[in-house]
Amino acid sequence: MIDQLARRFGGHPETIEQWRSVALGGIHEAFAKGSKFPKERELERKNRQLCDAVTEGSIREAVLKR
Repeated sequence: MIDQLARRFGGHPETIEQWRSVALGGIHEAFAKGSKFPKERELERKNRQLCDAVTEGSIREAVLKR
């Protein structure tokens, strides 16, 4: 398979193998760190804000009903 990729992309099998190692290392590091894209972090922040707002609204409603 490495030889096929090397022929397809016009590279040496060793180069393809190095790319593979780098890519797999990056995947492992990303999962180990739990790294997230900025958009994902922003959505999580907004979700926390919305959950807090709903909780606060529910508490206010319960207090007003008393």
